[in-house]
Amino acid sequence: MKRKLLIILFFIFLMNEIGFCWGEQGHRWILMEAIDLLPQEIKKYYKSLESELLNKVMDPDMRKGADNNNEAANHYINPELYVSFGFSIDTVPWRESEVLKKVSAEKMNEYGVLPFAIKKTYMKLVEALKKSDTQAIIVYAADLAHYVGDAHQPLHLTENFNGQLTGNLNIHFRFENDLVLEYLNKVPAPAKKELQKIKDIDKYCWEHIKKISKFVPAIIQADNAGVAVSKIYDDKYFRVLWNNTKDIFQAVFINGAYALSEYYYTAYLTAFPTPQNKKTKSTKTADKSKISTTKNKTLKK
Repeated sequence: MKRKLLIILFFIFLMNEIGFCWGEQGHRWILMEAIDLLPQEIKKYYKSLESELLNKVMDPDMRKGADNNNEAANHYINPELYVSFGFSIDTVPWRESEVLKKVSAEKMNEYGVLPFAIKKTYMKLVEALKKSDTQAIIVYAADLAHYVGDAHQPLHLTENFNGQLTGNLNIHFRFENDLVLEYLNKVPAPAKKELQKIKDIDKYCWEHIKKISKFVPAIIQADNAGVAVSKIYDDKYFRVLWNNTKDIFQAVFINGAYALSEYYYTAYLTAFPTPQNKKTKSTKTADKSKISTTKNKTLKK
């Protein structure tokens, strides 16, 4: 009995240290699909680094809790906590310089800085590409993949990240880990379209966060529906959770891949602004103005 208790306490400690994330399988899916979306010449470059990127895509989670480096704040943002400082998710983008005028760095590390981490990492990737620093490119491209993946997990974008405010405790783990293990193979590959070069990184990032965050109420409702069928989180519960969130689940993964691909695409063209690169055509794209849904279904909150 004592041994079992120690094992349980160990796993609780491990989860607190590593924190929540899509899990390795989910992050790797987004990374691989993002590379496949790139136009041929740029795809060839990132493809040459793919195995190393896949090995490092979980590194940001491993850095959490190390030497109080505030890494955890890079993985989420709680927009509701910024409201008292005059910021609203409905009026984006928020520029980090403007936020720092009203919110202390300490508070920001408490409330989350995910979109700012994405921009900083993107800019470091551009500089690494300009210098042809392969090791730095791998580090920043892998980190960017992780952060963009987190930005497409709705429960990374809310104060109610674990259902603790609505009586849905641990929904975070059930949605992003249990469903991934069971149902990620049901997510179709993104459709072929033309990529667009991002004009404003802040705006692009925040528009995605704004739209993805709106899926939170539907996930909470789906959890309630599942619990109404089974309170022990068995197969019956997860079938209900999946049936009520599958459109959301598929959409956030597909759009995570589109977004990461456009960050990679834009970083490459920014680092190497040659006439040849400017004329490069891609074979797939993300719709900048709309979050894609699978089978053209309208997602309900």
